[in-house]
Amino acid sequence: DRPALDDERIYEARPCVVGARGVGEYRACIDAVVRPEDRVLELGCHFGTTTALLAETASYALGVDVGPSIIEKAKRQHPGVDFKVGDAWAVSGLAALGPWDVIFVDVGGLSGADGT
Repeated sequence: DRPALDDERIYEARPCVVGARGVGEYRACIDAVVRPEDRVLELGCHFGTTTALLAETASYALGVDVGPSIIEKAKRQHPGVDFKVGDAWAVSGLAALGPWDVIFVDVGGLSGADGT
């Protein structure tokens, strides 16, 4: 049986994976999906703006990006939020950092491996 949907939540199954078209739609999902008790992983966090928003709502948020220079900038711009260099396709390593209640995925391929 599929969990029941309600008017305030997009989907109650856990873990929930979120991908959206456009940054506005992507960030709008935070209020509909993330609960205060959730542990959230963002793959493709770039400079960490969405990860910081997730950290305001969730009990814990971690931003991951393949570019070391991107992660360094994210750490400078958002002190107090956790970021790690990592490959979104290295699933077993990322799973070991969990458990995760929600995974936001922003892997549009707009930056290179060095974060530029």
